[in-house]
Amino acid sequence: MSKTNQMQTETPALLQQETSAYAYPSSQYGSIVIHPPVAEKTYSFISYIDVLVVPLSLVIFYFFSVRKLKTETEKLGLEAEKLKTERTKFETEIRGIEQTLNQNKLSFEEQINSIRRTEIKAQLQNFFAPFKSLRIQSSNLYMLFALEHKAQAKINRDALAEELARQNKILSRQEMTRTQISQCYFGTVRHFIDGKTFKKKDQEILNQILVVGDQIVELISKNAFILKNTSLHGILGEYAAHVTTLKLASQGYLKGNEKASELSMPLEIDGAIESAIMALEAEYQSLMPNHKKEGPTLDADEKATISYYDNNAMSYFDSTITIDLQDIYDKFREALPNSAYILDAGCGVGRDSRYFIQVGYKVRSFDASEEMVKFCSQYPFAFCEHRAFADVTELEEYDGVWASASLLHLAEDSFKLALLRLSFALKVGGAMYFSLKAEPDESNSKDTRKFYYYSPTFVKDYLKELNLEVINVWTNIGRKPGSPSTFTNYLVKKSSRVTSPETRSRNS
Repeated sequence: MSKTNQMQTETPALLQQETSAYAYPSSQYGSIVIHPPVAEKTYSFISYIDVLVVPLSLVIFYFFSVRKLKTETEKLGLEAEKLKTERTKFETEIRGIEQTLNQNKLSFEEQINSIRRTEIKAQLQNFFAPFKSLRIQSSNLYMLFALEHKAQAKINRDALAEELARQNKILSRQEMTRTQISQCYFGTVRHFIDGKTFKKKDQEILNQILVVGDQIVELISKNAFILKNTSLHGILGEYAAHVTTLKLASQGYLKGNEKASELSMPLEIDGAIESAIMALEAEYQSLMPNHKKEGPTLDADEKATISYYDNNAMSYFDSTITIDLQDIYDKFREALPNSAYILDAGCGVGRDSRYFIQVGYKVRSFDASEEMVKFCSQYPFAFCEHRAFADVTELEEYDGVWASASLLHLAEDSFKLALLRLSFALKVGGAMYFSLKAEPDESNSKDTRKFYYYSPTFVKDYLKELNLEVINVWTNIGRKPGSPSTFTNYLVKKSSRVTSPETRSRNS
């Protein structure tokens, strides 16, 4: 048998043998080398390596990754702490800058306020204080001047008023003839225009009045430029013209000159000056460091009433500004001294404040309604404050207190406290007028205002407790168009001092 055939015959047997004997050594047949046992062992070792090495590699990779991640995390944490520190430092710097800016702002505002306070002091010291002092001198001298002529004029005026009353008319200067005015109202310039003279005593007093008048005119010419209220310039000019006219008339230059009578004394001059002083003093206080602006002290009912007036200010102005209270004004004025200082308590739109200033009184006004205060302040010679009855703390400061249809909005406790505070603010011998509802009505159901009725007996008993002597009590129909209300009017006089609200509170 050939060698080739022998290979073909033996190979299958050998292959079978090798297959069945897997662990035998390798055999060689020609150029083909078969290593089944070795191949099996190699495969098993690789598998073993795969099973052990790959997971181990993953463990090692995970270990180093975690370590690296931890390192990076720690690094990021340090960076975060650094950024946090820098942020805190930055925020601190920002707050410092803001504080500096605020301080600079406050410092700047304080500098502006300080400059304005200096201006106000200059106005008060260089003009208003000396002007007021000189006007007091002039007024006091005038009280001693021409007493006989003034008394005769009052007699004539009372007689005319009585005659008009029989005709159901009211004495009104606007409806009087020039002759009636001359007879019923004494006027120095008119006296000279009519060619009349004065006794030596009166002439000497007049000369002193003119000396003071010249000093006032000089003060106006030198210092009026510092005034900010332009309306004052006009009235000061009128006053200077009156002084000059009076001087010329006393020298006999204006006899028979009817035009000269038109240059009369502007009666509102003292009220205008006093209001300007009060306004400057209030502004000065508002410019002080740490000044806090406070609103009026009100209870719930009062707030509802004030809300009504704030929301209906224009219509209330239209319906009340022209109401004629001349007869009530006259009764009140009879109880006041010349150049009286009046508190208009609950002034509303300022109708009465304007009247009192225009006839020669000094007036301080207040109202709890901010809109009412605005209307009152439209009159350039008025000074009106935003406050309530509970905020009145003045001590014997006023010659007269006027509270027209304002106390009737207060509940009993507030009403009694308001009367107490007003009487406390009134000088001994001073007069107070106030009006209340004469009977209960349905007003409370019509709007948010509150109205309260107090019987005359209740009111009089309480007035007696306050040492307020009743001068006159009368009733009248409301004068507001369409008003069905009836009012009880009280005119009282302070006969002696009253215990202050604070003292009463401590003792109660």
